[in-house]
Amino acid sequence: MVLALLSTVVLGVAAAFTSAISLAASTATVLIMGGSGTPDPDAEPGYVPNVMSYYILTNTPCTDPTVQCNPLAVVTPSEAWPLYGGLSALTWQDSVNEGVEDLDAEVQPRLATLSADNQLVIFGYSQSAAIASIEKQRLAEQLTPEQQAFVKWDIIGNVSRPNGGLNGRLPLTLPIVEFPYGPVTPTNTSMETDDIALKWDIIADAPLVVTNPLAMFNALIGGPGLGIVHGTYPNPEGNSPTGLVGGWTQEQWQAIMDNPEGYAATNPDIVNVQQYNDTRYITVAPRVLPMLVPLHMIGLGFVADLFEPALRDIIEQTGYDRSIPYGQPTTFRLIPIFNPIKLAVDLIQDIPEGIQQALNGGPPPLNPPETLTMSTLARTQETTEPTVEPDSTEPPENKRSAHKLTVVKDTTSAVEQTTAVTEAKPESVTDEKQADETKADGNTVDKKVDTKKASDKKKADKKKADKKKADKKVDNEKKAEPDTNDADSDTAAA
Repeated sequence: MVLALLSTVVLGVAAAFTSAISLAASTATVLIMGGSGTPDPDAEPGYVPNVMSYYILTNTPCTDPTVQCNPLAVVTPSEAWPLYGGLSALTWQDSVNEGVEDLDAEVQPRLATLSADNQLVIFGYSQSAAIASIEKQRLAEQLTPEQQAFVKWDIIGNVSRPNGGLNGRLPLTLPIVEFPYGPVTPTNTSMETDDIALKWDIIADAPLVVTNPLAMFNALIGGPGLGIVHGTYPNPEGNSPTGLVGGWTQEQWQAIMDNPEGYAATNPDIVNVQQYNDTRYITVAPRVLPMLVPLHMIGLGFVADLFEPALRDIIEQTGYDRSIPYGQPTTFRLIPIFNPIKLAVDLIQDIPEGIQQALNGGPPPLNPPETLTMSTLARTQETTEPTVEPDSTEPPENKRSAHKLTVVKDTTSAVEQTTAVTEAKPESVTDEKQADETKADGNTVDKKVDTKKASDKKKADKKKADKKKADKKVDNEKKAEPDTNDADSDTAAA
């Protein structure tokens, strides 16, 4: 008894120990680089924790609680003469090239041990996103597809974003400042990548039409140095009117990063998610149009709110082409291509929207993702009519959902109807059968009666004919008797 108890305890301890070892066996090293002006991420208060919270723990293997993630700051020059580092600073190009070597020095020793239990995550922001793009191309040429599967990239404010980043918009390097520089981020690898950008950020979301002054001015206000858009990704700063990252509060931004697809479904004008080869592009509009942020700062927010809907439409329709995938390299254009009729109609609709926004004190609130519960499903089934609309313009997702709900309801009705018919059918069949049998019996009786009547009539007719024949015979005999008597009289007289 005691031996059995001890054996049970030993086995339990061994199982717990083995489980603990297995849980801690999966690890991921997270290499984190800073942007221009942030050579050492660890030296910037809040930088690494915000990067881990917003971007790493939500979009990488670190999302799995069984994976132990170890952040490691990678020091790079992060200079750009003359803006970052002063007159003695490296140019953008030289700073990027040195940064690539610094990153590669941390990456190479870890490649030999890559596996499902030992993965690598690389994070880049702004200038270090250009560094990451070059290193990604190197690893794509160096590693097998099987090895690449254990490397994950997280890039924000990406200057090398194929459609929107300045390295893609202007694929040449300006002399003296040596900016921009670097290839666009490759997408034809086996390494999963998340590319996250705020709209109207001149670094990651530059206007397509370079000759559009309104769109260019708006994007420049959203660029680095002012702390309105580009400077707010990892370490919120500046005086944005309603929050921190792009004007969103930390809670709102965290929620969007936790579930970008869900927010894209309920807020399509704010959040956009695209998949292009190995890269998922997440693009989020700031809470306030960058060019209008100064009005909020001086207490004229109601004026900004009044004109913002119209300005958004003008900038978006004449300065950008959102139909082009973010993964498709796209350079600047000189001539805008847009639909003036659509723009005119939208501007008319923007008038009441702007008035409402000014009265409400800002844009509409962010809609949370919809969650379909069983009670919601039941209510929907109760109110959904089984209609068919082949010409409906609803998105395919809505059509599928509506179709499923309709099928559920119709199937239930059909089952009920079928059951009712099935239950009623035997009685009906029996009654009909009995009626048919009764009718058949009636027909038989009628037939017998008719036959009997016909037979009786035939017998009566025959009897009548025989009687008539007998009467005729009697009459003939009576007629013959006088003739005989006369003959006898004549004989006697003779």
